[in-house]
Amino acid sequence: MPAVRVREATPEDNEALLALDRLCVVAAATPVAFDRSPDFFARSQPYSNWRAYVAEVDSRLIGIGAVALKPVLVAGVPVQAAYFYDLRVAPDFRRQGVAKAVGDAIRAHTRSLSPAIGYSLVMEGNIASLSFVQDRGSRALRSCVLRLLRVDNIAVAD
Repeated sequence: MPAVRVREATPEDNEALLALDRLCVVAAATPVAFDRSPDFFARSQPYSNWRAYVAEVDSRLIGIGAVALKPVLVAGVPVQAAYFYDLRVAPDFRRQGVAKAVGDAIRAHTRSLSPAIGYSLVMEGNIASLSFVQDRGSRALRSCVLRLLRVDNIAVAD
């Protein structure tokens, strides 16, 4: 595999990130796909302190990961937490160190933020992501249930 380059994501990456997002279906018991059209970065906008990193090979965007600093309560005490999200790798490039390279860039940036804790949300059936975070020392703190609703009869706006 050619060398992977990791850099900070820019607004010019939007279309490539939307395309990557459509390729990366979460393979849980109920497959989940995302559509962030028209702005991939809209999810990050509510956070005042966030950063996203992309991985590319030969100018082709093959991975993404993001981190945001946000206040959370831990045992009733407010602390600053690093929230890790949006880690995705194009299917043809998985298990080749791309997620690790993006994760390393995110962790390097996160150290400069000095968060009290870090966390991510991983769907129960997403074995690859669960393995990735567990291999880096993460442990399950809490389990939650995601309720999915049928949307067959909901009209979609153009």
